[in-house]
Amino acid sequence: MITLDVSFAPPGLLGAWRPRSCHLVLDVPGAPRLGARVAARVRLEGAALGATVLGSVASVLRDGPRHRVEFAPDPLGLPAVRLLVAAAGGEAVAFRDRAPRLLARLPAVLRSAPRPVYMDTVSVSGDGCGLRWSGPLPAPGQPLALRLGAGPFASHLEGAVRWVADGPARAVVGVAFAVGASPVGWLRWLELLQDAGAPLL
Repeated sequence: MITLDVSFAPPGLLGAWRPRSCHLVLDVPGAPRLGARVAARVRLEGAALGATVLGSVASVLRDGPRHRVEFAPDPLGLPAVRLLVAAAGGEAVAFRDRAPRLLARLPAVLRSAPRPVYMDTVSVSGDGCGLRWSGPLPAPGQPLALRLGAGPFASHLEGAVRWVADGPARAVVGVAFAVGASPVGWLRWLELLQDAGAPLL
């Protein structure tokens, strides 16, 4: 995974945006390969707005010692990029405040199903997680019981579905934990992931 932290003035972001392809042109060091996975932290100067977006390298153009790439955001991250572009164009936008998320894959078991369903996380935080879903999709608001992680810090958490994104490859479901539901083991998992350098979303 390539991690980038890029900051744009509003005109720069508008110039880097490709509305027809929904790609973003970024300057990067080195020569990434086509299709390489990218976690890009995109910030809009002067607006205190930013988002970390996952995606891939769609094209590479050499420009001296650096390279320019067309970054293709994943479907889940595209709305955040569009909001930043709208803000760069002078539109009033509202970003929802949330706890920082870590990009991390942990084993997850849905305990509230008739039979345990095995899946994994795509992102985690102190108040929720994103799950790469297996089986029939749940409805927003549906309560869930999960076991996240493995070993001595495996954590049993209660929560509810916040959103569902049915992507072309596999659906992702956002889960909000019940208030005060994060046990000590889960908080320890988050510390371990941060110490290991998991990218911040």
